[in-house]
Amino acid sequence: MVTDGERILGPGDLGSDGMGMWLGPVSARHPTTLLPIFRPLEMTSGWSGAWEGLGPGRVFEKLMPSAAALTPIAVRQMGIASALGAELSSTWEHLERGASGVSFLPGFAHRGRELPVGRCSTEALGQALRRAGRTFQEDEPRVLSLSECVAAQALSAERARPECLGLYLGSSLTTSDFVAEQYTRYFAGKRPSPSVLIEGMSCYIASEIARRFGIEGPVQTVSTSCTSSLQALLAAARDLRLGHVDQALVIGVDSCFAPGILDSWVSARVLSFLAPPESACRPFCATRRGLVYAEGAAAVLLTRATGAEGELQILGGAVRHDPKSHLLVSRDALVSCMRAALGESAVDAGDLDLVQASAAGSPHVDQIEAQALAQLIPREIPVQAAKSFTGSALGAAGLINVVFTLLAMRERALPANINVFEKDSEIEPLIQCYYSARELPSSSVALVNCFGFGGTNASVVVARR
Repeated sequence: MVTDGERILGPGDLGSDGMGMWLGPVSARHPTTLLPIFRPLEMTSGWSGAWEGLGPGRVFEKLMPSAAALTPIAVRQMGIASALGAELSSTWEHLERGASGVSFLPGFAHRGRELPVGRCSTEALGQALRRAGRTFQEDEPRVLSLSECVAAQALSAERARPECLGLYLGSSLTTSDFVAEQYTRYFAGKRPSPSVLIEGMSCYIASEIARRFGIEGPVQTVSTSCTSSLQALLAAARDLRLGHVDQALVIGVDSCFAPGILDSWVSARVLSFLAPPESACRPFCATRRGLVYAEGAAAVLLTRATGAEGELQILGGAVRHDPKSHLLVSRDALVSCMRAALGESAVDAGDLDLVQASAAGSPHVDQIEAQALAQLIPREIPVQAAKSFTGSALGAAGLINVVFTLLAMRERALPANINVFEKDSEIEPLIQCYYSARELPSSSVALVNCFGFGGTNASVVVARR
């Protein structure tokens, strides 16, 4: 075995005959969360065949039990900033009332039509930062203010030593807003700021948030379009299980309202221009016309689970890539991703209490997701589409949906879907998305999906114990 004196890092030399020596069950260094690395094997003459043709990575894949089923990860604290507000309390109030936060974007119109967007109120963002003892800088990129706002909320709990706290940030557009601003200066004959060399890097947001909060553990940025924040969440959970960190701050954030970026989205003809703006995002509705472009941020502070009553947990998840297209989703690919997430979490589809769908109002993609869900999930399980409240915040959307789902579990109440003005006759027989608000059991389990551009799909299973 290869070890650093505290942790098992991987299998080393298996011996001249490939047999090695049986050491018994080996566990990771954390006494409160013993993680068996190898299953007991009988010492028979034929057992070495299990190793044949396998490198160290494949050995672990073959012999290591599902870490997710053994070691759930606890969500210690959360943070949110979206079109519904910059605090958990205001967010839940909107969800419970069924009130959308989508509004028209001031100063932008396409062929005389105003554009509905999901945008966090500048006033609410500033108030939330000041209440947390932070400074609100209106002239800095909003992606930084949003990240700092949710990080301050999530880090309000007692935190680990700086070197034992990791930061995992997921963002699709990262610093695109700042870079676009510098290009505008350049083409206007002005000199761009030299700070673009640093602030234009994809890793800058995470690096700056780590500086502001004194985080000395691993700092990572994940950028995989819509699945960015869920991939960051799963990376953080993995590092916790392996003992690399004692706490993990996960942030999902995206914000870019540069005119050139918005024009590109409009040209793609995937945005909804329906009015009034609060009704523009209509997942699973027969009159849906496209997604609503949005900004937003969410954060969770993760630790190892204690199993306490009422504890919010991340049980596991999966990521699957569909190489056939950057834009089109495949029903089989979505089913594969969801099935892998449930298997990793040791959860049967029939035991779910709700599904948080990725649906954002696309006439085609919503239909494909409904078909995929119908192939795997019993129809009586309610399917929520929370993007109808906020629009799609791109790389932040997955973690925002996780926080929305955990809020519902904590409050033991599932809000009804909004903006369903007409049931889709092709979707209604497949899934239970046209439900009324209902109570959730004290212990509940949910599947959260995030599918989208780039061909990458992600699903995460969360629970309240």
